[in-house]
Amino acid sequence: MKCKKVKRLLLTDYIDNEIDEKIKEVVDKHLIACRNCFNFKNDLEKKLSVLKTTKQITAPDFLWYNFKEKLEATKETKQKLFPLINLEFKKLINRAIPITVGISILLLSLFFTSNTVKRRQLLYKYIGEQIDFLTTITSGEEIEYNNFNSDIEYLL
Repeated sequence: MKCKKVKRLLLTDYIDNEIDEKIKEVVDKHLIACRNCFNFKNDLEKKLSVLKTTKQITAPDFLWYNFKEKLEATKETKQKLFPLINLEFKKLINRAIPITVGISILLLSLFFTSNTVKRRQLLYKYIGEQIDFLTTITSGEEIEYNNFNSDIEYLL
């Protein structure tokens, strides 16, 4: 186990005796092997023992009253501020949605119209080939049959 993890466990579960027995054994083995972590544990236990032996002092009532007033004033300020932020955010969203929808419609229409133009060009090409074929037939010239229905399957 690495020192960083051992120190984290020492600061939390190990000192409070809320650690799993298997993990406690691993930590104890590490403490035997690592002098730095062992010293860290001893320092921590000394500091905690000092805290446990100190007399608990209660704050005077006027201090709590002043603290409570300042806390409530802060809450009121936040309550006044947050609706303004929410209002500005709503305005921004109300502007952004129509713009986004408009851009999406424009892009989709460009996509579909470009596809229609390609189809139209293929249709004109096919019609041109058919006209050439028919004029050749009516002129009485002998022609060799070629596949004149190029790309017609795509149009259907």
